Amino acid sequence: MIHEIFNDDIKISIFSKGAELCSIQKQQPIKIEYMWSGDKDVWERRSPNLFPITGRLKEERYEIDGKSYSMPIHGFAKESEFEVMEKTKSKIIFLLNSNKKTKEIYPFDFQFFITYELKKHTILITYKVINVSISTMFFSIGAHPGFKCPLFNEELLEDYFIEFEHEEIAQAYRHTETELLSKKPSKLPLINGKYLPLTKDLFNEGVYVLKSPRSNWVALKNKNNNHSVKISFKDFPYFCLWSKPNTPFICFEPWYGVTDIEGSSFDITKREGIIRLEKNDHFNCQYNITIE
Repeated sequence: MIHEIFNDDIKISIFSKGAELCSIQKQQPIKIEYMWSGDKDVWERRSPNLFPITGRLKEERYEIDGKSYSMPIHGFAKESEFEVMEKTKSKIIFLLNSNKKTKEIYPFDFQFFITYELKKHTILITYKVINVSISTMFFSIGAHPGFKCPLFNEELLEDYFIEFEHEEIAQAYRHTETELLSKKPSKLPLINGKYLPLTKDLFNEGVYVLKSPRSNWVALKNKNNNHSVKISFKDFPYFCLWSKPNTPFICFEPWYGVTDIEGSSFDITKREGIIRLEKNDHFNCQYNITIE
């Protein structure tokens, strides 16, 4: 099922499956779609919500309390049906409760709320996780929105660049041949520490993972016009840039947690960036998407 909320400036659509944002349309002065289309022959997702892991587990499994569990890349929330708890014209709240199916691969009881709220040209996306287990809960959480790039058919990929709020260290972590995260950083080809030109071969080797970025926002911009997408992610400890080579989309991904690092153990409590949540406690984080 698809749910829509809107205001005078933008309209968004969200699948109930995964509570996945699937459309961002600017309403005026002309209608413009900003989100990737989800082409199954390229990348079928649009903006999956990542929980209770971000990235990939070594051998797609983890261990806790002496037991081993299998978990697909980015967790199970993206494949789960969420229920709508509240809906107004410009705000909607989704909920995923732990259940028999989730307990088979993740032995914790939880409530996972995702809220979408519109404020002028900005979408506020809030994650809230409540631990209703009798023990400490361990998880990672993150976002994976994909945006059209180029935005219009007559444009070129090379017309676009990524701008960081602050100057960043020109390095990022990449995946190894085993699709785990390398221990050693690679070069991030920034100009003046803040600008990343987009080229057809930029993502030939996959994702760029920035650890503890200095910036609180990153924007996708065009050197020939004023259209842009800005994603704000204050306090997120990791930020990923990803696409496939020579494809018309790019993903901006704020994460709490990362893909397993080469040589890491299977113990989920020792994963880099893992969140530890005590029983009856809750965790909140928010990122925003602003379109121009």
